[in-house]
Amino acid sequence: MTVHRTSTLDPRDVVRRHGIPVTNPLRTLVDLGAVATPEQVELALDSFTSRKLITVAGARAYREKLAGQGQRGVGVLDRVLTGRALGDQAPDSLLEPTLARLCRRFGLPMPAFQVWVLVDGVWRRLDFAYLDEMINLEADGYEHHGGDYVRWESDLDRDAALTAAGWRVLRTSKTTLTRRPAKFAGHVRDTLALRRHELGAA
Repeated sequence: MTVHRTSTLDPRDVVRRHGIPVTNPLRTLVDLGAVATPEQVELALDSFTSRKLITVAGARAYREKLAGQGQRGVGVLDRVLTGRALGDQAPDSLLEPTLARLCRRFGLPMPAFQVWVLVDGVWRRLDFAYLDEMINLEADGYEHHGGDYVRWESDLDRDAALTAAGWRVLRTSKTTLTRRPAKFAGHVRDTLALRRHELGAA
């Protein structure tokens, strides 16, 4: 077990959960940076933002507040914020930043994130999209539909509408992203090359 102690804890950074004093999410990120890897801090940041506990802009402001105070962990948080694949955008799930990191790791162009496109007279939001190549990337966890028939039906309808309008839809799972990332990266790379060839020949 690693114990982290600090003498610079601002009382405003402490909240109570079930009567137990704990640090708030922003302070937790800094303290985690003192004992954990940047990858672990990035995962925590993505978890907090996906649960709407903090914003990336708030994390940047907090980093600036502590800059120059000699607080351990600030440097790690700074590196995480500077190199974050999604920039200041907040994910709806942890799979979205995972997919963004996959694109960066395998040298793929970074797709647009959470964009709205007009298809068949309906505005539809896409998690990730290569707009010029008309490719939609979607990452779904097993619990994504959770027995929700309406949501499942909506996703099928959107995929059909996109396909009919000339889009390519590439869906992947949490298992593939975490255990077989190179496989999905290869699918994305091959589809990009194919679409560029098709559109160039049109």
